[in-house]
Amino acid sequence: MVDADGRFRGLIAPQQLLTVLAHEHDEDLARLGGFLHSVEAARATSVERVVRRLWHRLP
Repeated sequence: MVDADGRFRGLIAPQQLLTVLAHEHDEDLARLGGFLHSVEAARATSVERVVRRLWHRLP
């Protein structure tokens, strides 16, 4: 990891990186799927109950 000036600040563990990438992937798919309009809504749906998630997909 580097800061805004390009100086080395540390390493990111592979598991942490995969966790972030998976979360961002799910969020992007939710937005691209057309049933969510914001990042906040996409994040909220990742922890909601299945019934509530289904509600977001209904026309």
